[in-house]
Amino acid sequence: GSLCNSAGELTHLHLAGFGLSCEFPVADLAPVLRTVHRLDISSNPDLEGGTSAANTLMALSATVAPNMTHFHASYSPVFRSASRLTFTPRVCSVLPPNLISVRISQTEATGTIPGCMIQTHLRELEMSSNALSGQMPGPYDANASIPSDIEVMLADNCEFTGTIPSEWADHAPRLNVFSAANNELTGSIPAFMEETLEMIRLPGNLLTGGIPNSLASLPSLRVLEFQDNQLTGSIPEGLFSGSNLLWAFLHDNALTGTMPDQSAYGAKLLVLNVQNNALEGNPLPNVLLDAPALYSYKAGGNLFSAKLPAVTEYDETTEAHKLTKLKELRILDLSDNKMYGPAPAEYEQLVIITPGEKGFLCYADANGRCTEPLVHVLDLSSNELSGQVPAWAMQTKWGALIEINITDNNWACPIPESIDIDGLTCVDGDGVRRDRFDGVVIGDGTTNYREEPRKKSSGFFGGADSMGWSVVVLILIIVVVVWTMAVIRNYVKRKLYPRDEGNFEEIEENFSGPMANMDGLELTDVGPPRPQEGANRPRMTSRGMPLFND
Repeated sequence: GSLCNSAGELTHLHLAGFGLSCEFPVADLAPVLRTVHRLDISSNPDLEGGTSAANTLMALSATVAPNMTHFHASYSPVFRSASRLTFTPRVCSVLPPNLISVRISQTEATGTIPGCMIQTHLRELEMSSNALSGQMPGPYDANASIPSDIEVMLADNCEFTGTIPSEWADHAPRLNVFSAANNELTGSIPAFMEETLEMIRLPGNLLTGGIPNSLASLPSLRVLEFQDNQLTGSIPEGLFSGSNLLWAFLHDNALTGTMPDQSAYGAKLLVLNVQNNALEGNPLPNVLLDAPALYSYKAGGNLFSAKLPAVTEYDETTEAHKLTKLKELRILDLSDNKMYGPAPAEYEQLVIITPGEKGFLCYADANGRCTEPLVHVLDLSSNELSGQVPAWAMQTKWGALIEINITDNNWACPIPESIDIDGLTCVDGDGVRRDRFDGVVIGDGTTNYREEPRKKSSGFFGGADSMGWSVVVLILIIVVVVWTMAVIRNYVKRKLYPRDEGNFEEIEENFSGPMANMDGLELTDVGPPRPQEGANRPRMTSRGMPLFND
């Protein structure tokens, strides 16, 4: 909040986030500003500077605020003006002599920044997200021959053009943070040598040339972001070896060569991204496999060509294989390369697939509370991997928290029924690519089924021919039922109409009428028929069957 000194004079005027909706009343505050050291009017989106930016700059003048050390106005449009030039060259002559911190990000400032603002005793200049353009100022005044005291330079999302002044690399000995993301900077990256440098961010520019070797020897470097430029050449050996390095982003450039494989990767390195370059060789050298804290490594979209390395070793104590490499890895992307060979079954022990006691990392809010878990990713798609489809590709325990992609490889056919992955294909013994239903995959990605595609299990048995076996079993059941009914029927007939070859008289008694030969009709007792005159009596053959005479 606001503070006063022992004499009752206001020294810290804190109005950040007060919802002020007016023109900044510099004239009215003039008596107060004479004693103020720190003025913070940040985060007031309706606080304007008046008809011209000069109204706001008066608060920075030595006449109005001679003791001002910190002027913070970020996220308040206090420089909104019809003028295209917020800072004229004369601004440096009226700045308070003790001004060390200026934060004016997203204040609608326009035009160029005079070099004199940095070539003085200023230690912090934050001016991101403005329409500032032209040449980025340097920190060194050759006429004064005095290095700048600047420690923090933030100029993200502006419109600066031209090259980065080389003085930022060798005439700013206290430089701690240098960030100029998403501008239109060209040329090469200066060879920064400040041992105090912790963060260098230059993504989203038009930078060319190579990565300076000097960056590999910066002991304090924590964040390195050069992504989305046009950088060429190889990655300097030791670039990822810094003892304090946390993040390194080199993706979306034109880097060549191999991954550094001689120097150990930093003990604190958490995230490494080299996607979409033209790197070759082994993406997982031994020194990278041993990185103790690495949890995200993305190397897709390169020309890497190697076998997937082993990540376990046999433990004689437990008589089982134990994870000894990539022990903290949650994200591994090697997609769109030329990796070959089988996928080791031991990869099931990676934390990516089996979190175990390590669990999931999570994204935290401003208060450090977990908001959502980090999704684990293993992407080996679009390579030349072969052999059997790994069983771990079908993990289902964690659902959407784990994403595994092994499509577009050269897996051996047939694909097991247990592997239910959309878009998964295999290559048969004739070199023909097939999908998991045994259909032929044509060059344009469509599938041609020369016969009915193999269906999933839906009958009595699992396997590729489950429906066929079901039909066979049903036919057998029908045959058995029919045969059983026939046996029962014959048994009943024998009981109702016994046939005794040696006793024709009994046959006569049982077959007591013409209705006796009609199956399915009820027998009626009408008595034996009387023999008629002229009728021939049957006589018995040697087999006991009746024989009628004509």
